[in-house]
Formats: sequence, C-alpha cells, structure tokens
Amino acid sequence: MMKTEYKIAKKKGFSIEALEDVKNVDKLKSGDMGAYTPIYNKYYKVVLFELIRLYNGDSQKAEDLTSDVMIKVMNSIAKYSVENGSGLLGGWIKKVARNSFLDKTRTTKYKFSKNVVSINKKIDLGESEVNLIQLKESKLNAEENLISKELKFEMDLKIKNAISKLSKDEQTILDLRFNCDLSFDEVAKEMGITRNYCIVKFHRIKNKLKKVI
Repeated sequence: MMKTEYKIAKKKGFSIEALEDVKNVDKLKSGDMGAYTPIYNKYYKVVLFELIRLYNGDSQKAEDLTSDVMIKVMNSIAKYSVENGSGLLGGWIKKVARNSFLDKTRTTKYKFSKNVVSINKKIDLGESEVNLIQLKESKLNAEENLISKELKFEMDLKIKNAISKLSKDEQTILDLRFNCDLSFDEVAKEMGITRNYCIVKFHRIKNKLKKVI
C-alpha cells in the first residue's frame, strides 16, 4: 500500500515535500502515531489561517475549531488516498477544515433556529427593517447575532426581488405608504383612486409578497 501510494504520488509529479507527506500518512495508517507529529506541526498554522479567513478574522473561533480539525485529520486519515484522487495532503486537510467550518455553522444555525418563534412578514419595505425575526431570547451572543443579521439580509434580498416584480402602480403604493409614511387616504389621493380600492390593492400586494417570501 505504502509503495503503491508513493509511486502514484511520484508519477503525478508530487514535489519532494509532498512525497514526504505521503510517507508520513502511510506510516500513520500503519499505526505509527509518531508520524502524525510532523503533519501536525506543518499544517496546524495552515488550518488556522484558513479558518481565520473563513471566520472573517475571528482568531479565537478559528483557534478553537483548528484543534478539532487536527483531531479529525488524524482520526480520518484512512480516507486520504492519492490513489483515489485525494491530491496533495495540504489541499485535503484544507478541505477537512472548510467542511468542519460549514458543519459548525450549520449546527449553530440549527440551534439558533430553535429560538426563533416566527418570521414576521409584516416587514418595513422602506430603508429600515422591522422585526423580521421574533426570538424567544432577547439577548443573543455574538455568533447568534451574526446569524440573525444573515437571516435578515437574506430576507431583505428576497423582499427587494419580490418588489421588483410588482407593477409600477403597486410599487408606488408601497413607496407612498412606507417610505413617505402616508395614510391610505393620502395614498389614494396621490394615486387618484378611492380609499377602499387603495386598501384592497394594498392587501393584494401583501398577499403577493407573502407567497414569494
């Protein structure tokens, strides 16, 4: 196995440094735990810098997850195979790091979503956003706060996209009602329509938006 892996790596043009990685991986697969030390020493900072990038500069979170990633690398090293197309060890380890980051993010979003009571679709269609998300807990930690902002941002994009598909008159009604803060009587006067028709039209617009948001 070791010779086959090494020969394939050599045939694929791996550098001397990369071939050394393959040797250490094979030793580790054979039960030589000491072979993990050079892998750890070489790639710890590589993983750390990759996670700092993914965490947008949050080195503390990156450090915490780096330790988990390096343990995962050791425990899943049997999955690394030059023969099966794993490529360079450094690239494979970076992939493990990125997948771990995504798993962590999904888990956190799931935990966060359990605190969400509902998504309030009675949103402000003007410049500001109004309670898109109602939470059981008013105090959120930094990570939950970030997720809340992400969800609001995603919802805002959906809203803007939905509004862009409305007719010009429908967009004008929303603009006058929310951005200009006009009453239904004032909107009706501006649009040259009756108050009742304005209210009916407004509710039809809301129903259209609810279907696509």
